[in-house]
Amino acid sequence: MAYHIKATLDAVNQALDAAASAVLPDPPPAPPAARRSVYLAETSFQLDDERNQARRDLEARGVRVLPEGDLPVRHPLQFRQAVNEALAQCDLSVHMVAPDRSLVLPGEVHDTVYLQNQIAAERCTRSDLTRLIWIPEGLTPSEMTRFNGSSSPCCTVTPRPRRMPKC
Repeated sequence: MAYHIKATLDAVNQALDAAASAVLPDPPPAPPAARRSVYLAETSFQLDDERNQARRDLEARGVRVLPEGDLPVRHPLQFRQAVNEALAQCDLSVHMVAPDRSLVLPGEVHDTVYLQNQIAAERCTRSDLTRLIWIPEGLTPSEMTRFNGSSSPCCTVTPRPRRMPKC
């Protein structure tokens, strides 16, 4: 999975470079750390192992993975703020979606997986952020009823490949 995320991040960077060169003849170089950051959204317990493996693989490839610590799940406003701050530093957000819901914050209707995707969707309409929604093998995007409407120009929905490439 990290291979595919890294490839997507490279494609996003190439597209940004191409767009910048079309507008500016000699664009200033971006700091490497700022261009190589991925928001790896928290997920349900069903996908914890896959998420942790993706984090390790990305970090081994030199990609900064955010959020770097635990999100404040006891305070919805602080949760949203922490997600927004982390997304502001990233070119790509990855949302691993399981069929079952994850943690629901106090006073919220939707789970944390949905909220992170919603915040990323809002951010990508006003920035260069690209979203990647990863779904388990055998589950189609149309079956993800809580994520219907997630498709947008800055969103790619991808099923998990049958066999993950060795890193």
